Amino acid sequence: DYISDIIDKINNNKEMSEEDKKLYNEDKIKSIKNSIDFIKRDIDRTFYLDFFTKEDGKIQLKNILERMCAVPGNVGYCQGMNFIVGAMLYLFKNETKTLYIFSNLIQKYELTTLFAYNTPDYGIRVYQINYYVKKYIPSVYYHFKNNNLSFDMIYSRWYI
Repeated sequence: DYISDIIDKINNNKEMSEEDKKLYNEDKIKSIKNSIDFIKRDIDRTFYLDFFTKEDGKIQLKNILERMCAVPGNVGYCQGMNFIVGAMLYLFKNETKTLYIFSNLIQKYELTTLFAYNTPDYGIRVYQINYYVKKYIPSVYYHFKNNNLSFDMIYSRWYI
């Protein structure tokens, strides 16, 4: 498929067509290369279930994550994506179906900035979580505030 061809060209430093160069500028190519390196490291740390200790599960997970980071636009690989996609892949046991559902969830619910390189929406998401904690569990919110504790300390790990 087209995305697999792009990944192959990037991995093997092959020349891209002029059309491809319009979709994949230097920054996007750098992001894809970085993402592929991160994916290689994260694959073995995803789950310790039989499905992911066998080569097929790892290959399917790697294929989906690489395709997601190579889609034109801002979506890239970020830490934690492997667990979300891994859980879906384990549930559906089908690479194509998992890729389709995950990519549609991102598009339908406008989650592209959550999975963009360097997660640019992180600040707004922390603000939103603060708002809802204050609204629905004010005792926790004020406990943190009164003790000069930052929610960011907890959210960053949870968010990832």
